[in-house]
Amino acid sequence: MATFGNVNIAKNEITGKFIKSEPPNRKYLDNYDKAFAKKTPSEWASDLEMTIESDSTDKISYKEFLEQFKDDE
Repeated sequence: MATFGNVNIAKNEITGKFIKSEPPNRKYLDNYDKAFAKKTPSEWASDLEMTIESDSTDKISYKEFLEQFKDDE
């Protein structure tokens, strides 16, 4: 695989065609994975553009957030 600027290019060994991928975004570079991330309820709500009433500073998983605040929408 070769990198030209911010674009990754690889050659398919079977067809000989070149494959171009988008450059990595900030979440990818930060090793972000929503399945394992822990954030405060307010941070999750902000990411999902939701409004919730929570003063909690405890970090919870995405699954826990959905269980607690899904009905509040």
